Amino acid sequence: MADRLGLEDERARALNTLGTARAGSGDADGVGLIEESIDAARNLHTTELIRGLNNLSHHRIHRGELSAAEPLIEEMNAVARRFGYRNWITWAEDKKLALSYFLGRWNDAQALADELIGEVDDGTPHYLEGEWCMYRSRMRLARGKHSEAIDDARRGLEAAREAGDAQILGPLLAWNARLTDSPAQAQPLYDEFVELWVESGSILGAATGVPDAAAVSVMLGREEQFVATTKAIGGGPWLGAAVAYAGGELVRAAEIFSEIGALPEEAQARLEAATQLVRAGRRAEAEPELQQSLAFWRSVGAAGYVREGEALLAASA
Repeated sequence: MADRLGLEDERARALNTLGTARAGSGDADGVGLIEESIDAARNLHTTELIRGLNNLSHHRIHRGELSAAEPLIEEMNAVARRFGYRNWITWAEDKKLALSYFLGRWNDAQALADELIGEVDDGTPHYLEGEWCMYRSRMRLARGKHSEAIDDARRGLEAAREAGDAQILGPLLAWNARLTDSPAQAQPLYDEFVELWVESGSILGAATGVPDAAAVSVMLGREEQFVATTKAIGGGPWLGAAVAYAGGELVRAAEIFSEIGALPEEAQARLEAATQLVRAGRRAEAEPELQQSLAFWRSVGAAGYVREGEALLAASA
């Protein structure tokens, strides 16, 4: 109808909505519809362009296409600032925070997380608070600030429950479960994640929730259940890496994370692969994995993981 009446703004909006729904259900054609919506909105100089860029960048990250997501997020931020929409600027900064974390720009990511959480502390609550706390928790843990990391993780989970969105709650459940060293404490969080995962029939936080849940499934000895659930939900590189991790193929998981561009996840998988190889007496194979892992952790000032890696290096000498 929008085509027939020449309502280009409505056409862009309809394409965006339809494309997002299809992409969310796994239909590859959905992304093409969002791209078509963005092209139409650019010609109209409409704020619908911001929504399209937000949705497309989300799906690029979701599909493991981090390099393709970056220019979309930059454009989204620029357009939101041009129109002066503070809420959309916040959404753009949320995505920039995630990308900065994955691409190893942790000074930028830390500054963004502090700024966004600071706004909440100053009396401006936001639906995305849980995500911001989760990313800061990850960086704090890596940098050896264990108690602060736990505080952020718990705060993030509470905020995610208040938001009431499975896409935010799922990753916070998995991260809190992974953060605890106690299977007894991890078990109910993991059970809740799996229940939410199956109930939604979609990938909950493919970039964070699913890899974390894979690690927890290993801790709990529930790898087979995790792999079966993953295969029932669908594919994609994030899930491929998670399945490899749960199956004990840690080097393969690291390689997939590397292809995605998820540098912290790659470094973590390589560190755990090196640990596994050293325990098996395969020190020569462990060495390159450990050196690659340490190179990343040193580059982002992750003192906690650097100490762990260097201790392993000394033990394997």
